[in-house]
Amino acid sequence: MLQNAPLLFLWARRTVAAKWFLSDGCSGFANSILERVAREGAHVPALFVWEIQNVLLSAERAARATLNEVGEALEALESLPIFVEAVPERPRSGIEVSLARHYRLTSFDAAYCDAKLARASRDLGITLLAP
Repeated sequence: MLQNAPLLFLWARRTVAAKWFLSDGCSGFANSILERVAREGAHVPALFVWEIQNVLLSAERAARATLNEVGEALEALESLPIFVEAVPERPRSGIEVSLARHYRLTSFDAAYCDAKLARASRDLGITLLAP
């Protein structure tokens, strides 16, 4: 069921996306997600931008990537149809914390869930209320 659904947001966040650009991290799964993102696009929270930059910078510092490779990775990332959700103007009453508690997620993963919920609510014209 999920396999055929449009990829509305990138759940795996940096852990999969970084593998697209680091030669020591390539995998069939990561490549299949990259192909799907290139074809269908993805929605991510603003956090994704800093996460992927940090992973690439960490790889450069650990000599797993060169300055040029990091630059090329950032350019390649910009060319993908990845839509970054805006940073909320103010906290959403702790919805990320509520999601994290309920589903036993990190607050980072909960931010990805919140981004998907926010996008879906806009598309459906509904208002989400924090618990």
